[in-house]
Amino acid sequence: MIETFRSPFIFHTVIPNHKEVKSNYLPIIESTLKANKSLYYRDLKTSGWNSNVYTSFEHELSFLRDPHLMDSVVWNSMDELLKEAKEKNMFPEYPSTSRCSSIWFNYYEPGGFQEVHDHLSVQASYFSGIYLLHNEEPNTTAFSNYHPNPYLTETKTTEKHPEGTVLIFPTGLLHYVNPVSKPRYTISF
Repeated sequence: MIETFRSPFIFHTVIPNHKEVKSNYLPIIESTLKANKSLYYRDLKTSGWNSNVYTSFEHELSFLRDPHLMDSVVWNSMDELLKEAKEKNMFPEYPSTSRCSSIWFNYYEPGGFQEVHDHLSVQASYFSGIYLLHNEEPNTTAFSNYHPNPYLTETKTTEKHPEGTVLIFPTGLLHYVNPVSKPRYTISF
C-alpha cells in the first residue's frame, strides 16, 4: 500500500516468503559479521556519520545479489509499487527496465541508530528500499519531508510495519533510524 506525503511517498508491502528469506540469509549475515565485525562498524569516530550501526554499505557482498533474494525483496516489491503507482497515475512516466545499483545489510545492536540521510549520492537512483529482515520490536525507521515552512514539514513513523516488510521510497526522501532496544537486521537497496 502506498502512503503519500504532499509530494513524496512511502510504499510498503510484506513479502510472502519472508520466513524462507530470513532463514536463508540471516545466518549468512550473522556469520559475515562474526568473521570480521570491525570491518562493518560505522560510527561518528570512524566514518563521520552520526550513527551506531554495522553496515556492509561500502562492501559488495555477492550473497546479497543472489537471484532468489533479489526477486523476493527487490524486484517483486518494485513490480508491486509500479503497478499500484500506475493505477493511481502517480508518475509522468514508468521505467521499462530497472537495475539495483547497491544492496547492503545493516545490523543494529541495542542502542544502535542511523542519522537523518537520503540516498541522492547513489548515482542514477530514483528509489531506495529497506527490508525488515529481523526486528523484535516496533520498527524505528522514520521518514521526513522537510519544508521551509515548519508547519508543512511532515514525519511518518513506521512502527506499524512488521518484520518482513519492504519499504520503498524516493531516493531523496530523508529518513533515519531511532535507537533500537533489541537487535535489528535490515537489507537496504
